[in-house]
Amino acid sequence: KRLIPVHTNLLELGLLKYIEVIREKNKRLFPEIKMGHDGYYSSVLSKEYKKFRVQADLKREGITFHSFRHNFEDACRENDIPFSVMNALQGHAEQGMAGRYGDGYSLEKLNEHLQRIDYKGLKIDTLLN
Repeated sequence: KRLIPVHTNLLELGLLKYIEVIREKNKRLFPEIKMGHDGYYSSVLSKEYKKFRVQADLKREGITFHSFRHNFEDACRENDIPFSVMNALQGHAEQGMAGRYGDGYSLEKLNEHLQRIDYKGLKIDTLLN
C-alpha cells in the first residue's frame, strides 16, 4: 500500500463521488474486480481487456492491457517528467544505491509532476456528459 496523487481530470470525472458511494458498501475501490489465480488483480483485468478488444474489433498487434503503462510513460516523457519521478508514480523502486537511501519523493512533489501530464487530443469534456 502506498499514497499516490490523483490527476485533476479524474476528480472532474467524479472519482471522489464514486469513492463516497462505493466506500459505504465495500472496503475496496473496485470490488467487482476479482483476484486472479496468480494472486494479482491485474491478471483478471488483462483478460477482460482482451475480451473487450476482440468485441470492439480493436485487434492490433502489440496492443495489450500493459499498453496503458506504456502510454503513461510516453505521456510522462512528452510532458518532461523526470525518469525517476515517472518510476515513483508507477511504484517502481529506484535501482542501485539511490533506492536504499531516503524515502523517495513527497506526495506533494509527485502530485506537482502528475498534474503536468496532458494527453494531447483527449477530450475530457466528452466523458463528462
